[in-house]
Amino acid sequence: MLVKNILYTCVGGEKGNEYSDMSVLLIKSINYNIRQKNRKERQIHKKDNEFKKNTLKKIDFVFIIIADHYQYSYISSKISQLRKRNKIHFPIIVKQVHLTDPFMLKLCIFDILPPKNKYKYNALLYIDADILCGEHFDISHFIQKSCQSFLESENNHIHALSESFDTVENMHKLSYFSVNEYNQETLDYFTKENIYPFNTGLFSISASQEMDFNFHNIIESMTQDKQAGKSAFTEQSYMNQFFCVKNLIKYDRITSQDCVLFVRPNQCFENNTLLHFCGEIGQNQKKLQFITDFIKQHTSKQFSKHLLS
Repeated sequence: MLVKNILYTCVGGEKGNEYSDMSVLLIKSINYNIRQKNRKERQIHKKDNEFKKNTLKKIDFVFIIIADHYQYSYISSKISQLRKRNKIHFPIIVKQVHLTDPFMLKLCIFDILPPKNKYKYNALLYIDADILCGEHFDISHFIQKSCQSFLESENNHIHALSESFDTVENMHKLSYFSVNEYNQETLDYFTKENIYPFNTGLFSISASQEMDFNFHNIIESMTQDKQAGKSAFTEQSYMNQFFCVKNLIKYDRITSQDCVLFVRPNQCFENNTLLHFCGEIGQNQKKLQFITDFIKQHTSKQFSKHLLS
């Protein structure tokens, strides 16, 4: 039976396995959250057998890890170990793609889905490997909200978290969010339509032919620029230029209430959101250590044990 939604992340690159290790922490944090919610619901309805039988919903998603050839064996081994040592409440699949640029991996999702079914899913939700599901965050509700059915007119749209710590114009002038410098007419258009750039670490899209086409257009642009010796920040620059210029970005399903960006030391959190440890590209060992220290210092012993054991 076909599951309703796809959650996915990606790991790649030849310089260390830290992002693969981070993806395991992400999966463990999602698993913990779902397990705790199920326990609470069973406790509330422990005398209601009909509820247990019919109302406790089966997890209606599969979690896919897209890996390049550098990380495939390592992450496959880590997931195999995870299955043996923990009760995982959702299916996990590791898929290998043959790409030389790890920044393209998240755009290859349609290439690894079964050809006969890839447009039959309800939605695809991407989550960066350096994100944690907060201890008290309702991930089930978030998946339901961010993956609700798309109107046919929305098949081209991406739902993501806006980055809005400056004016619209100034944000789009940053290299993080554009491949080429925009002319003033385009910047004025962004301001008029209130089109902020978005963070590509967390987004939902329709499982549609239109979005498949969009993603392959972005991959083609990245490939052409790479062959020409032109470089941009990451795939985030290309994705922003593609979707913002066409005004195909929506901010209603994923908001700052769902995810905190740029988690830093000594910040206070209630752990009721997704926590994105973004920034410091290339500092993978430092980032993994910071996430590990954060878990030890800012979460309960039970949560910490589940993630770090």
